[in-house]
Amino acid sequence: DVPMGFGMVNIVDPQVGVEVPVIAQFKFALALLIFFIIDGHHMLLWALVDSYRALPPGVAVMNEWVLQTAVDAFSAMFLLGLRIALPIMAALFLTDVGLGIVARAVPQINVFFVGFPLKIGLGFALLAVVLPVYVAVVEQAYGMSGQLLSSLEGMLQALNPPPS
Repeated sequence: DVPMGFGMVNIVDPQVGVEVPVIAQFKFALALLIFFIIDGHHMLLWALVDSYRALPPGVAVMNEWVLQTAVDAFSAMFLLGLRIALPIMAALFLTDVGLGIVARAVPQINVFFVGFPLKIGLGFALLAVVLPVYVAVVEQAYGMSGQLLSSLEGMLQALNPPPS
């Protein structure tokens, strides 16, 4: 939102009561719709029930595998966010570089006046182009064979290692 020109445009999320960027709210709603379309809520309930079968209450063992699995899960979340945001961020950065070159080459042009509508238009165009990739990445992460399920299984296995 900030590189695109919407840094000051926030809406209030009624669930949490904090201000959320507009594009982030749009992507959240889209990811939630994809989550329901691919039956992610069924998978989540299945994983919750299966977690009680695999790891009954009071049996969990905290060890170094639990910490490593949690670190792996957080790094996977960070990489997923990076994969989603990187194409548009890189294009908008290159637009800033191009506008900086134009500002140095032709000082009579008001780059501030030209840059805002250009970056907003380019951001929306890139968002429209990258949207199918966004849907595929979210589906890959939340699907039945996705990263979310493997992370949950890894956490369960780390909490209840086989006896040695």
